[in-house]
Amino acid sequence: VHGAVHDAVHDAVRDAVGDAVRDAVHDAVGGAVHDAVGDAVHGAVHDAVRDAVRGAVRGARLEWHYWLGGQFWVGGWWGSPSYVSFFTEVCGLKLTKDITERAKAYQRVCESVNYIWPNRNFVIACARPKSINRNVRGQLHSDTGKSIEYPDGWGLYHLNGVRFEEDLWREVVSKKMPFQDILAIKDIDQRRQAMKYGSWEEFVEFAGAKKLDEFLKFNLKGEAIIHQLWEFPLQADEEKRIFTKTVHFARYQDRSIGEWHVKGVPGFNTISEAMAWGMSDDEHKITAEEWKGLKIGADES
Repeated sequence: VHGAVHDAVHDAVRDAVGDAVRDAVHDAVGGAVHDAVGDAVHGAVHDAVRDAVRGAVRGARLEWHYWLGGQFWVGGWWGSPSYVSFFTEVCGLKLTKDITERAKAYQRVCESVNYIWPNRNFVIACARPKSINRNVRGQLHSDTGKSIEYPDGWGLYHLNGVRFEEDLWREVVSKKMPFQDILAIKDIDQRRQAMKYGSWEEFVEFAGAKKLDEFLKFNLKGEAIIHQLWEFPLQADEEKRIFTKTVHFARYQDRSIGEWHVKGVPGFNTISEAMAWGMSDDEHKITAEEWKGLKIGADES
């Protein structure tokens, strides 16, 4: 169905509007839909689920061209539902009855199911996920449950796009995992994520980090909020090496949830410079002195 619709729309659009207009529409529609739907869902979720399914059915031929993405393939490509509907519903493109019926059928499939694995004598269709949890960068992430879960309970565990087996994930998010156990995690990506949930004091001691600066600000309740700037040097001992270069982190309190936040920053000398940099963008620059004057809970969250 996808191939037939692809060819029909491609031929019809090519004949009707020509290469120049077709390319312009492709860039505008394809880019917008793919960015809004494709990147958000396909990039973060499609690959993770695909790899997990491949592992579960070892030996089966599950290359990308052997199956259809369903819900994950609604954007981009000539034959996708979003692309076809733009030309048929907005531009008034007329297709043959056969192709129109195929396009509508494929659209309904993508609206109702997830992956489809068509075979010669049978088709396996997967239900849509009942939940998908992602961080602000669109990566699969949850420290309270599965990052993606299907109606039958099957799902995956991720922290900031890094996949974990359930047992290890539970140890990490409990925030009670001994630091020596965190360092024993073989996968470097998992180890880096686990460090975010470990003891800061143990982390600092192990990495030989030093506090460069500290600044106190007060929220609307009059509570002191600590802001710190830390430097983690490149370790000479490769067994203790966590980073590939000297890095800096801003660490500050969030009394509303009783936790500390840590984020990487450029090599500043003061925490006020680092925090001002984090609140600035290309249009609005905040100086270190201006940041010091901002009130927590009023001017900044």
